Amino acid sequence: MPKQGRSGSTTGARRRTAAEVEQLLLESARHLFATQGYAHTTTRQIAARAGVHEPTVYRRFGSKAGLYRAAVLLPFGEVINNYLATWSEQISNPAPLSQLIEDFVGPLYRLLRDHAELTMALVQGRSDLTAGTGEVSSAQDAEDSWPSEIGQILQQLVPQLELEGARRGLHVDPATTNVVVLGMVMGVALLDPMLPTSAVHTTPDKMRQAMVELILHGVSPATSATAPLPTDAPVTAQLLLELHERVVAAERRAARAEHALAQCAERLTAAESRPSTPGV
Repeated sequence: MPKQGRSGSTTGARRRTAAEVEQLLLESARHLFATQGYAHTTTRQIAARAGVHEPTVYRRFGSKAGLYRAAVLLPFGEVINNYLATWSEQISNPAPLSQLIEDFVGPLYRLLRDHAELTMALVQGRSDLTAGTGEVSSAQDAEDSWPSEIGQILQQLVPQLELEGARRGLHVDPATTNVVVLGMVMGVALLDPMLPTSAVHTTPDKMRQAMVELILHGVSPATSATAPLPTDAPVTAQLLLELHERVVAAERRAARAEHALAQCAERLTAAESRPSTPGV
């Protein structure tokens, strides 16, 4: 009988590269975390499904929690980081709002839709993973710790949303908007296996565009949806209250825009004040 080598493959077969072994472990972990949940999945099961010895998991990822983060959280974080890198390139020359939303929703939807096991692993891990140890010591630990993993990733988007909201006059609460958008995209991605886009006579591209349009019109400046008051409207307490609310909203938008403008001016001044490198 052929002997098994250290990598889990049989002697004489092509030795798998470190990258291949790592990919096998990540795929195995996503599948088992998605189907069994974090708490009910062991590193031995993950290693066996990947065709490697269990110590390989610890050598490469340190712990089961480390493997979960590499298999499930890092791909999600990479989408956020890539979006922020794209967004930073348009700070001085703002791109259309629809393009910014497309740049965020498109890659996130593709990731979660094309890798359904990753999406399910995110959901399953919600009640199981405890930061640091990877073990659940109590229900409260699971409630308090796992959200911080996703929360820290989403928190990176808050300054970006604050700046865009200020300079474009958007009515958004950054932290809440992050959660709502993520929930919508995850929900649509999870719905696909149960109700494929072909069954409802649409396509993934149309689904993505529908989400972009929903977000775009949902955060449009409030003034665009405000009907002008008739000049002959009777003066009532309700009318005065509505006028007051419009004035307050306009003042807030002006204050946010002024703050964003001041920040941009400070960055521009700082860039201009840097000493230039003398020519050789």
